[in-house]
Amino acid sequence: MTDISSNEKRVSKAQKRRDKKAEKERDRLEDIDRQDEENKKGLRHTETEKIKAILASKGLQIFDVPSDGDCLFSGIAHQLENSPKVMELRKLVSDTLLSHRDDYLPFLSLSEEAFEKYCEAMSSSPKWGGQVEITALSRALKKPIEVIQAEGPPVQVGFDDFRDQKPIVLTYHRHYYGLGEHYNSVTPLS
Repeated sequence: MTDISSNEKRVSKAQKRRDKKAEKERDRLEDIDRQDEENKKGLRHTETEKIKAILASKGLQIFDVPSDGDCLFSGIAHQLENSPKVMELRKLVSDTLLSHRDDYLPFLSLSEEAFEKYCEAMSSSPKWGGQVEITALSRALKKPIEVIQAEGPPVQVGFDDFRDQKPIVLTYHRHYYGLGEHYNSVTPLS
């Protein structure tokens, strides 16, 4: 004769697998929650919150652009009326650097040959852009560019020369991604 109470206590292998899977999922969700709490004290979160506050005071919010080496150019392209392609902006930077080499070469501390290679790489690869490229883009586009950052004042380029133009506004993040610095675009607060 079979004891019914012992059969009721027996758990099938399939149920054991389901229970184990559910337990793993609970653990995973708990890890995510714990990491979210820890991140609130992290550099990325702190920096982003400061930038968001600065932007909010200007009626703006962050518009994320991909972190692919083209973030500076993608951020600028996002705000231009004719939405040029990233490679067009890279070519524009390269041409501007080459045509005004005396203005830019001292800031790059490169030999003439290395400068030529730098400009070629800038126009044809996802080489990271920075202050020199922002200055060249402002000049080439005839537009002021403002870069908002969490620490320090905004970087403003071309405001004296192109004050009658609406500025392009970017955000600069030192801690946005583990790979290094990143630029984002902005949009009006919705």
